[in-house]
Amino acid sequence: MAHEDHPQRALHAALQMQQELRDYGQRRTEQGAHPLEARIGINSGEVVVRSFETGGRLEYTPIGHTANLASRLQTLAPVDSIAVSEYTRRLVEGYFELRALGPTPVKGLSEPINIYEVTGLGKLRTHFQLSERRGLTKFVGRERELEQMQRAREQATGGHGQVAAVMAEAGTGKSRLFYEFKATLPPACKLLEAYSVSHGKASAWQPVLELLRGYFGIQDADDPTTRREKVRTALVALDPALAETLPYLFALLAIQGAPDPLAQMDPQVRSPFSSCNTSVQAAFLTATGEILPAPADTSFDPCVFPASII
Repeated sequence: MAHEDHPQRALHAALQMQQELRDYGQRRTEQGAHPLEARIGINSGEVVVRSFETGGRLEYTPIGHTANLASRLQTLAPVDSIAVSEYTRRLVEGYFELRALGPTPVKGLSEPINIYEVTGLGKLRTHFQLSERRGLTKFVGRERELEQMQRAREQATGGHGQVAAVMAEAGTGKSRLFYEFKATLPPACKLLEAYSVSHGKASAWQPVLELLRGYFGIQDADDPTTRREKVRTALVALDPALAETLPYLFALLAIQGAPDPLAQMDPQVRSPFSSCNTSVQAAFLTATGEILPAPADTSFDPCVFPASII
């Protein structure tokens, strides 16, 4: 099944694969073994899928120019990297950082083609951000909704916490409404923002993880040790008492060290339900520790589920 964001999904998966291989290779190196390295090639386009039987099972494989070019890109990619075609570049530009490798001869093609190396995530996360970069049209027809959100913000500023949910069909302007609302926030408000993405809908924690990574300044290139240090430094600066939540935040962000303190806890205490609740509390304390008693606005921009302002 093809998805509208299948190029982004492919590159996200490729980056994660390379990161997992690097982590595994580091462990092998520490054990005196050779690290594993891989090349990945990605191309976008139409393919023909044919079926064949092997070992009594029916399997499928894509054939055609699109699949063949992806295979060629894989052989041309630098070691431990990801190479994409010009067509894929146009589909993902802004969502990922790319480095041009220049015109490159490819077996089976009469002329060299431009290929690009994927070096990391870009600044864009949503289609709306891409539209914003291209230029937005005049904002009209949402005065009543904007006033309702501003009233909720005023009540929150007055000490009465509010939750505002914007629900509508796709493409009707939910993200634009949030964009205009954010422009009205006074300087006294602290804005925490995260996005949901279609390929992350299997993880209920995805928006929370996005918010925490942004808050702690965690970069994709950071190793687990650097990430843990960033979290620890930020928490201690907020409140030394928050240090007791570190094991839960490390587990939530999948950056546990060795030995893992949670693994040494009593099974009853570290049960999934108990750990989940404590992780939620740790995330909430982190998100609110710096901004209380200042009013806070937290924005979850929509891709899969409706957007919310808390």
